[in-house]
Amino acid sequence: DMVQKTFIQAFKNGHKFKEKSEFKTWIFRIALNLCKNQLRRLKRGTDPELEKIDIENKILDNLISKEKAKELYKALNKLPDKQRFTIILRIYHELSYQDIAKIMECPLGTAKANFHHGVLTLKRQFKSGE
Repeated sequence: DMVQKTFIQAFKNGHKFKEKSEFKTWIFRIALNLCKNQLRRLKRGTDPELEKIDIENKILDNLISKEKAKELYKALNKLPDKQRFTIILRIYHELSYQDIAKIMECPLGTAKANFHHGVLTLKRQFKSGE
C-alpha cells in the first residue's frame, strides 16, 4: 500500500521535483514521509490495517530465521524513528549512507551514527531477550 501511495504522491507532485537531488532520493523522501504519517496513525490506534503489517525482505530472510522476523519487527518498532528509518533504508533498500543522509536531511555522520546506534540497540535487545 505504501509503495502505491508513494508513486501516486510522486505523480501528483512531479512538478515539485527540482532536480536538486537524485530522483530516487526524492521518491524515498516521499515514502519516508508517508511512512512516518502511517506510524503516527498506528501509534494512535486509528488504522485498522495494524494487523496486516508484516516484514518481508529477502535480505532479512537470509540473515534470520522466519521465527525471528516477528521479534525483529517488534525490536525495530522500539527504536527511535531516526534509527529505525536509517536501518530500514540501509538494509532493506541497500542505500548508501550518503543517500540516507539526503533522504533524512541530516549530515552524513548523523546517518552513520543513527545506523550504528540502532544496530547496537537491536543487538542488546536480542541478547537480553526483550
